[in-house]
Amino acid sequence: MTTKHLAIDRGGLAAPDGVIVGMADSAADLVAAGFPAATYRGDRVATVDTTDGSAWDADCQPGWFWVSSAVARTAPVSASEQVAADIPRFQAAVEREAEDLEKVLAREAISPHTDSGHKWSDDLLHALIKPNVRLLEVRLAAAKANPSSTTIAAYADKLTAFLAAANTLGLVAIFEGADKSVWRPLRSGEHAYGYDATNGGIRLESGSQVKDAVSYPDGETVGTWDALAAVEAL
Repeated sequence: MTTKHLAIDRGGLAAPDGVIVGMADSAADLVAAGFPAATYRGDRVATVDTTDGSAWDADCQPGWFWVSSAVARTAPVSASEQVAADIPRFQAAVEREAEDLEKVLAREAISPHTDSGHKWSDDLLHALIKPNVRLLEVRLAAAKANPSSTTIAAYADKLTAFLAAANTLGLVAIFEGADKSVWRPLRSGEHAYGYDATNGGIRLESGSQVKDAVSYPDGETVGTWDALAAVEAL
């Protein structure tokens, strides 16, 4: 094993991550290069196995970053930066679904799907689409107010699934492929369910339904809640 000793400055990052400001083959060489042991100790110095490709890059030089026990060319994205990037992705996906809804309504006008007076498009919106929009709107708002790994983790997987459904599958495909017998009884919108594109039902993980309870602003229901306005206000 060949070891590199790295002198680390915080550079605005949380310990033990930081900016690599010096490199040497030994602790003594690091001191000789002008990085005194009195300062560069503890989490201000790091060692890395240069034979470990997951932690080391032969191109590494001062100015690179030490992140999660590995060298990196660029600084990690901060929690606030991550949330700031995810919100417009979510907003664009919701806008995409709003545009797709126009196609759904056009198809339904020609080929109605009703059940006890309920339009299938309304049932689908209330049972699947709007609850998931509400869940993400609430969690993204919480992450925006308090960016952290915890608040990001609360929405990250849900956002990935939502983006895949909106941008890859599309609302038209969901409208045509969703199992009406599953979704119509859920039109109260009390839970945000995962969607299984293989059978048009509720996605399962370890045999259990993927679902999260949702609520709406005081005095509103899934039917009256203005999803577009809420998402645009993030």
